[in-house]
Amino acid sequence: EQFTKDVPAAQRAEFDAQFKVLRARVTSGHAKLSRLQPFLEKLSAASMDERITPQETKTLIEALRAVNKQ
Repeated sequence: EQFTKDVPAAQRAEFDAQFKVLRARVTSGHAKLSRLQPFLEKLSAASMDERITPQETKTLIEALRAVNKQ
């Protein structure tokens, strides 16, 4: 897990929940790869230093929500 210690448990849980939805959408073919690109870019940038901060977690959750709404 790459979250820093100051990422609250609720934020981690929300990220996990949104990511689980995304996985299900990808598996079922309901997520277009082109729409995943913004999230993947944010994930790559956030995890580059192998540490994901609370602000980065918030950004990733927002990106996941956007993908999961489509």
